[in-house]
This record gives sequence, C-alpha cells and structure tokens, in this order.
Amino acid sequence: GPAFAETSGAGFVEGSSAGRYDGSLFTAGGSVDSSAEVKGVQFAAGSDVQVQGSCEYLMAAGNQLVFSGDAENDAFAAGNNVYIFGSVGRDLFAAGSTVEIRGSVERSAYIAAGSVVIDGSIGGDLYLSADKVVISDSAKIDGTVKYETYVRKRKIQKRVHILPFEA
Repeated sequence: GPAFAETSGAGFVEGSSAGRYDGSLFTAGGSVDSSAEVKGVQFAAGSDVQVQGSCEYLMAAGNQLVFSGDAENDAFAAGNNVYIFGSVGRDLFAAGSTVEIRGSVERSAYIAAGSVVIDGSIGGDLYLSADKVVISDSAKIDGTVKYETYVRKRKIQKRVHILPFEA
C-alpha cells in the first residue's frame, strides 16, 4: 500500500505528518500540520501548528495552535493563541495570551491566559488564572469553576453570544 497507510515506529517529521505511528511523534517546523494517528505522545511545535489527528497524549506549542483532533488521555497546549476544537479524554492543561475551548474535555481543565473563552464541555472542574473570562450559554461545565483571586468577579461575563471561529 501507499507509504502513508503503513505503520511506523516513533518518528520525527518536519512540516506535515500523516499516517500511523506505533510510538511517539515529534512534528516541528514553521508551519506544522499533523493528521497522524499516534499511539503515544504527539509532540508538535512551530509558529503555526494544526493538529487534527489522534494521539494518546498531546503536547503542543505554537504562536497559533489549533487542536481539532482526539487526545485519548491528557493534553498540554501552549501558545499565543490556543484553540481547542477537538476532544481530550482526560485533563487539559493550556496556557496562552488567548485560550478558547470549543471542544470537549472529559475531566478537568487548567487554564492560564490573558483571555479565556469556554464554549464547549468540561466534564470536571475548570481552574482559571485569567484577566478576562467568557463562558457562553452553551458551555457545559459539570464541576466547579475555580479562579485566581486577583480575577475580579465582575470580569466574568455570562450570557455572551460567541460567534463561531472562522479559519
């Protein structure tokens, strides 16, 4: 079959990655786009990072980071602008100037950011350290929202209409 359909061991790829990896995968470059299926850690780093494949664990960093894939366990995401559209099977740890969660997190989310938008589902608690927090009407948080004391309650906006992200 074609090379992209074969399973590889662990790997290092520059730029775009696809296929199946029975081991961890490190995808790096200025522009990174991974649609790989990774039976291990998907580690992606670059200026513009898009991860849309599946992995056991996600570790990703970029100036702009878009995760629209499926992380079976924990996800660690950092960047200037971090967008979580995909699903995280356990806990999410995210840091950035802007962090938006529009996908699903099965357990808890730990977020440190200047601006946070929650318009997805969080199965556990939401831990926030942020200057500005927007929780949409359609957001679903099964646990408790906990935030750093320096974030004033008046800065948490409820009942705000959030437009969908446009690429």
